[in-house]
Amino acid sequence: MARRRRNGVETIDYVAKPRQSGYRAAHLICMYSGKGVIRPVGVQLRTSAMHRWAVMVEEVSARLGVNHKQDDYTPFHKWALLWSRKLEAAELGLPSNPFR
Repeated sequence: MARRRRNGVETIDYVAKPRQSGYRAAHLICMYSGKGVIRPVGVQLRTSAMHRWAVMVEEVSARLGVNHKQDDYTPFHKWALLWSRKLEAAELGLPSNPFR
């Protein structure tokens, strides 16, 4: 994960360095001030393929009652990581060898 702060906005880049689970997105975090309260606000930037992957993992987690969004090495996590790599290769127009 690459983390940096610029102009009051923190950027967490899971595209440059995906999570162990295969999760890819860029997160922008800034402080919002309204009605006398200051709180962090986060925005996730994803391609449609990144979003579909994340939604799939959330749906599997909900249906099985297991949090597969966290990094781990279960058979599902291994499959999800390979699927994430395949989607990334397709987005970049590269041969899809997820076993890199």
